[in-house]
Amino acid sequence: MPARAHTESICYKVISLIIISLILLSCGAGRTTVARKKSGSATLQEEIIGYGRKYIGKPYRYAGRGPRSFDCSGYTAFVFKEFGYHLNPSSGGQDKQFPAVTRKENLQKGDLVFFEGRRKNGKVGHVGIVMETLSNGAFRFIHASTGDGVIITSSSEDYWASRYLRGGRILEENEGTTQ
Repeated sequence: MPARAHTESICYKVISLIIISLILLSCGAGRTTVARKKSGSATLQEEIIGYGRKYIGKPYRYAGRGPRSFDCSGYTAFVFKEFGYHLNPSSGGQDKQFPAVTRKENLQKGDLVFFEGRRKNGKVGHVGIVMETLSNGAFRFIHASTGDGVIITSSSEDYWASRYLRGGRILEENEGTTQ
């Protein structure tokens, strides 16, 4: 084998190994919760919500990952990354990444909430972060909306109430009521 062909062969093998390694690493996100040490007197849930609130009013941009603009999953991933959590870049991927909370009554601050998209086909098309749970089973959530950018919304608004699918439990601090 000529020296040039041998060198090219080695380069292809190295590149192939790098690509395979990256694919395997990206597939390592299972449905798990993550524990993190609390800092100060605020709960981790409050810290996450407080950090997320700093971006209220930032505009929506498809595939926006922050901090100047966001799409919905880019926003949730950006907020949780500040606290050491690595979320999938898509809302559907985030839905599969963590244990499901199927009953609205079991949602807690800091949980993700998933909604159908405009097609209403049962598939996740939007994600937000629970800010507050209400006694009637409704909740308020913070998210990046296409029309208004990062905002706080009530789950009882008709648009969101008709599209709600389930929650997702990221924080170990919220463990105990996932059904």
